[in-house]
Amino acid sequence: MAKRTSGSVASLSIADLNREINRRRRSLPALQRRRDKAMAKVDRLDAMIAALGGSAGGSRAGRGANNATLADYLKRALTNNTMGVTEVAEAVQKLGYKTNSPNFRTIVNAALMAKKNGFKRVTRGKYTVA
Repeated sequence: MAKRTSGSVASLSIADLNREINRRRRSLPALQRRRDKAMAKVDRLDAMIAALGGSAGGSRAGRGANNATLADYLKRALTNNTMGVTEVAEAVQKLGYKTNSPNFRTIVNAALMAKKNGFKRVTRGKYTVA
């Protein structure tokens, strides 16, 4: 948080005010990066919750809504198929699953390894429906 100085803004010169405005503007990109990083983390947590059949609750503007859980999309993609994690991640997105996660492949991997979702590891990195 910015330091508060004693005295009023009225006592500052125009040049001082402009310097302060510019100083604050320079911090904007860093704040936006922090926000984006936090939102990505929330998206990953929401996807992990959905993959386990839960509801993340709450909503945020701009987040895509899916008609089913990630586990449901994974089951549709893997029925009668054996695929690697990257292939499955691409397949569920082609089926219409919406995500903003920069680490969607990691979330898919976690969902495939979750025992309660009903997926079977065929070989290293290859999964199918159990």
